[in-house]
Amino acid sequence: RLATRNAWIHRRFLDDVPEIDEVWQGVAVFVVRERAGGRVAEVVDELDRQGFEVLDVLHLDADQRAGVTHRLRGGNWARGPWQVSGGGPSHYVVAYDVAPQTGDATGARAVNLRVPAAKQSVRQRLMAGVPSAERYNPVHSSDNPGQALDYLDALGDDALVAEVRDRAERLTGLSTFPYPVVQVLAAEARRARVALVDHPVHGECVCKVFRPGAARFFERELHARTALCEVPEVPELLESGDGWLLMPFYRDDAAHVARVLPSGLDHQLHDWALRDLVRFAGDLHDRGLFVLDLSTQNLLHDPERGLKIVDFEFLQPYDGPVPPPAESWTLRGVPVGQVGHDVPQRTRLTRGRGNPAFHPAVTGVAVEHLAERLARPTALSQARRRAVRGGWYALLAYRQGVTDLRAAVKASRWEPLGRRVVTRARRARRARRA
Repeated sequence: RLATRNAWIHRRFLDDVPEIDEVWQGVAVFVVRERAGGRVAEVVDELDRQGFEVLDVLHLDADQRAGVTHRLRGGNWARGPWQVSGGGPSHYVVAYDVAPQTGDATGARAVNLRVPAAKQSVRQRLMAGVPSAERYNPVHSSDNPGQALDYLDALGDDALVAEVRDRAERLTGLSTFPYPVVQVLAAEARRARVALVDHPVHGECVCKVFRPGAARFFERELHARTALCEVPEVPELLESGDGWLLMPFYRDDAAHVARVLPSGLDHQLHDWALRDLVRFAGDLHDRGLFVLDLSTQNLLHDPERGLKIVDFEFLQPYDGPVPPPAESWTLRGVPVGQVGHDVPQRTRLTRGRGNPAFHPAVTGVAVEHLAERLARPTALSQARRRAVRGGWYALLAYRQGVTDLRAAVKASRWEPLGRRVVTRARRARRARRA
């Protein structure tokens, strides 16, 4: 840290840092402190959710703890900006990222941006519910592969370093695309990497490769493309292998998008697209299945093949009696208190439940109305959708400030309720100014 602002320290200690093999780019060491020593399982689980393969969990003995305490962090294990100290080092969690986000940087000091994000997620999880006066820093991590090697070297176990390297090489081999890559498509890659590949028979198509720790998500994707192959919204399966599958490269013309929401991440849908999604939810329900993490970002429309859903990683069966159609978990999310299911991370629209694609901001109707239509399929009321959708959009614009009101009026000029909401908002602002 000092070397970033002290040229002499940089020349003295960092100018001649040796190069390391590329396989180490994905290695990171997370140091669990004593106060969180009983919650290592939660650390491992959260790292898995963030897309890391946990290679090893080491409980430091007395000698290792003493060596690590003095060598790492300059020997500083005080409380820092937290209310209390987390104590000294207790455990090492050695993890590997098969798709490190280092940009164009390489070498020992190339920072993987996914490491600090994962560390922050671990801290938030472990500190959730802890009184503010008792909060502490539960975990530290290496910042780059050079530091990760230094953390491992502090244990004085050459066999461990060799074992970590072997496991990292094996994971890299299992996560490699089976065909030449034309363009990488997925950025986050918590569970799988997606790329446009050049296939010798099918030409350019999309390949999705899952990391070994995400095998259950791969099985769900494969199940969707085989058991649900007759459902129009399910992409065709061209080929599959050990942890990977191949699908056509669909040309998205965005014909299903009615309007982009202010967040820029989700879209409002045309009536016909919503009807197709509600019917799709019914098809799943009839088979005793539900899906989570269904967002408009996972929808595309091919001009020749129609509406497609490209992510089925959270497709799961009900673990008991299938609820009535109006209580479909695809529409409403997993009920509070239900455990044993994979639930995606929270989004701005769901707060941990339901699917963003069925949120009123996207559909223009309440989830209860969609559930009613799922139980008793009829054409959705276009006038009602326009009114509710316009009001929702206008309310969002109003909360963002006066400058967006004109855009809201323009966007909702065919939606009477939305226009009335905006008009009232503008009158109220004029009155306050007067």
